[in-house]
Amino acid sequence: MNPIVVYGANGRTGRRVAETLLRRGLPIVAGGRDPVAIAAVSQALGVDARVAPVTDAGRLVAGVSAVVNCAGPFVETARSLAEACVEARAHYLDLSTEPTAIRSLIPMHGPARRANVKIVPAAGATGALGAWARRLANEYALTPLHDLDVSYAHGGASFLRPTPGALQSFAKEVLHLLEPEKGGYRLVPRRVLFPPPFGLGHAIQTRGPDDVALPEALYPAQVRSWLSVDPGTAFNGVWTAFHEPSLSRGAAPAIAAIWRAAATADMRALARLLPTAEEAAFAIVLESQGPRVAISAASGHEAAARSVEQCLQCLDADCAGVLSVDVLVPARTALRSLSRNGVIRVFRDDRSPRYR
Repeated sequence: MNPIVVYGANGRTGRRVAETLLRRGLPIVAGGRDPVAIAAVSQALGVDARVAPVTDAGRLVAGVSAVVNCAGPFVETARSLAEACVEARAHYLDLSTEPTAIRSLIPMHGPARRANVKIVPAAGATGALGAWARRLANEYALTPLHDLDVSYAHGGASFLRPTPGALQSFAKEVLHLLEPEKGGYRLVPRRVLFPPPFGLGHAIQTRGPDDVALPEALYPAQVRSWLSVDPGTAFNGVWTAFHEPSLSRGAAPAIAAIWRAAATADMRALARLLPTAEEAAFAIVLESQGPRVAISAASGHEAAARSVEQCLQCLDADCAGVLSVDVLVPARTALRSLSRNGVIRVFRDDRSPRYR
């Protein structure tokens, strides 16, 4: 088997993906843009290294079977790497949660099908678990979902030490949310009951992979994405207060200026100043006209790596083009495997708010 390039293997999630694939006995190559960081990772893992910017992606994909892109901002890396993969007839997966980056790949559906290549965006924890949960919720509802709220919860630790690319990605999405809208400020909190280890907390409306309809995937007519930090704790109250319309509307121009600077600045120095946080819990709640479906994970990094692993195991499936993970990997197969391995817990709730 030709090797798999993990691009961005020097990041925390990228490193976890590389380690997970190595444990499965898969041949990998550590790829990225920083020669010093990639050399350190390749030496630590005992694998080959390929260093190149996305503008020279041809060097990265030559002779490989697939590329797993873990390097954000994905709006700057996804399209170039995916195009190089199609040309080299190598499969492409990424961990993006950025709607703009995911949407940029849709025009490649035809070329990828003709090349018999799979392009699978949003294959990490947020995108993959969300897609599999959406498919499961549709099965439980017995009728097609027409209106869906997808709420994501992150442990606060995941926000304490993001990578530079993650900081820039988050800044770009916040800028979109800070755009003024008729009728007031956009970030209006709602109450959501999240599964353990979280609890009842507030979430704000955001943009995520669920906002982009990929070819052949299952999407309700109306999807709203929500984000919460540490629901069930005092910190969630601070998070909520910051986004209350009455408190934040007047501050929106100043906040937008800060995030605009963050979206364009070199974030490496800031990332080094923030405290280290290796693990953080993660959860998803889907609410529709059917039963509530929820998924929780003790480690978002581990859930992302194992979700990528599930996708790589199905690269021989009889499909090609730009694919949602629930088209590539059956939802029940993936969730059952992740649950049995202790990576996630799946909850179905027919009578809110009790999980069982």
